[in-house]
Amino acid sequence: MGPDHRCLHTELHFRASSGRLRGHRHSALRPYCDRDRELPGHRRHHLQYGGSVADQPITVVICENHHVVIRGVRDLCSRAEPPIHVISAGNQLTRVWTGEGAKADVVVFDLGLQQEDVHELFHLRKLVDQGRNVVVFSGEESAEVILECSQLGIKSYVTKAEGENHLIGAIQAAAKGHKYTAPRHAGLIVADSASTKPNLTAQEIRVLLAWCTGGMTKAMVARKLNLSLGSVNEYIQRARDRYDQVGRPARDKVAMTQRLIEDGEIHPGQIFSSTPRTRRKRAARDIKRYGDPL
Repeated sequence: MGPDHRCLHTELHFRASSGRLRGHRHSALRPYCDRDRELPGHRRHHLQYGGSVADQPITVVICENHHVVIRGVRDLCSRAEPPIHVISAGNQLTRVWTGEGAKADVVVFDLGLQQEDVHELFHLRKLVDQGRNVVVFSGEESAEVILECSQLGIKSYVTKAEGENHLIGAIQAAAKGHKYTAPRHAGLIVADSASTKPNLTAQEIRVLLAWCTGGMTKAMVARKLNLSLGSVNEYIQRARDRYDQVGRPARDKVAMTQRLIEDGEIHPGQIFSSTPRTRRKRAARDIKRYGDPL
């Protein structure tokens, strides 16, 4: 029995047991099931009933005004490894919602469709809200448009100047439900982040790292860094003020940790993690060693 069959068998066994886990096979195979649920419905159905996602070519519907662009995208898709199947292409949005286009794994969407005086972002938002995997492929390179599309929840924004090198990668990632960041979009993300990243001092960062990643109270941080509790509070408050000034409040420890992750100061794997029981034991030990942490 292959892994795909085991996944289906184990899932059915779990349901039949009224929510009770029997044995260890279900938990061991659960990742296969979780990944299956991320796939588009018809591809998931094929996998559960004996097929393999690798057996099914990625399908694409193209919404584009210019025939020369459509021919270029078709050519790129035919040369992909494995080839990508373009099932419908043209400037009529109805092809996205009806026929084979309604089941396409990926929608390649141009912002220049000019459909019935309705802004393209309206259609884009509708596609995303319906759970479609959308790759915007457009000649529009302005920062405002790219970032606005990104905020809607598309999988990728590829400019037509980047198409030859990045469109296929974006389509392949989108078919799996993943995002793909092309160079133009990546540059804007870095620039946007830099413009809202506060200028923290080295000592502020040192205190924040100890506080947010070590599972310690402020008093424990003070002892570890050989600072007074007042100094630790002051450094943390200064950092909060700096984040407030750039419109990114960090009012508590959780919010501050998230800001540090966003700014690349810490990696999620660095964050102290333990069970409540372990945390209580550690706190009791530290209180005994250092006194009440206040």
